[in-house]
Amino acid sequence: MKPPSSVPLIDIAPLMSGDLEARRKVASKIGAACRGIGFFAVIGHGIAVEQISAMFAAAHAFFALPLADKRALAMKLHGHNRGYAGYGDEALDEHAAPDL
Repeated sequence: MKPPSSVPLIDIAPLMSGDLEARRKVASKIGAACRGIGFFAVIGHGIAVEQISAMFAAAHAFFALPLADKRALAMKLHGHNRGYAGYGDEALDEHAAPDL
């Protein structure tokens, strides 16, 4: 099977409906994307463009901070899966080189 050449764009609006077949079709598309290219983008999520823009602005502001400020919020320091992870800080396979 040849992998897709671009990230699939999946409309997830049917997931909020009562139509089981429509929800299954979305789930099938998500499953295929995850097994294929490994990523997907979504539309139909109902999040306002203004809220998305504000999130991107907050992310840009955070990543513009000095490294010491970001490292103060490192996941390793807080013991949960939320927080800053720097370049090479994580490895999916603990016996391999860190993820980049």
